[in-house]
Amino acid sequence: MADAGGSPTDEFKVGARVKVSEAAGPRLAGKHGVILARARYYNAVRVKLDDSKFPVTLHRTLLSLEAEP
Repeated sequence: MADAGGSPTDEFKVGARVKVSEAAGPRLAGKHGVILARARYYNAVRVKLDDSKFPVTLHRTLLSLEAEP
């Protein structure tokens, strides 16, 4: 039976700004980026981190949405 609220990645829209949590480890923690697309996996999204050349796939629990200016 499908959840009426949609998929868990619905809150992470393409183009939204995000911040990576401390749980992602010291290399990624605190970085900011933009969501490019949903990933192949149900709970993951593709994120282009600021100052990175290529996007990375991150689990949604490692991300928090930034407040829009």
